[in-house]
Amino acid sequence: VMLPDWRFLLSSTAAMDQEGREASFRSASRYMAETHEIALGMLADEVPAEIEEPVVSLVRQMCNPDPARREYRFHKERNNPVWGLQWAIRRVDIIIKTLKRDRTRSANARRRSGK
Repeated sequence: VMLPDWRFLLSSTAAMDQEGREASFRSASRYMAETHEIALGMLADEVPAEIEEPVVSLVRQMCNPDPARREYRFHKERNNPVWGLQWAIRRVDIIIKTLKRDRTRSANARRRSGK
């Protein structure tokens, strides 16, 4: 997936007024969201099915060009005064534990059924 040259974008928007920059940002955001969906589809094909939804959802959020949406946290997380990307690391930890749990359950079920 190719994205435009950020230096060109920066220099072309520097001379714009606030309204022009906002319009340019909205336009670029739509384009970036569309191109990100292509990459996210490829990612979905590569991760285990058990964790596809939370992985793709987290990457989609982290790649959102709008900082307010990129840093959105669940209600419970917003009350937690964690700085930086600790909230994202916590979600990755949950995804890993979910995968391990599901694989353990599957292995146990196979052993019980004798397969």
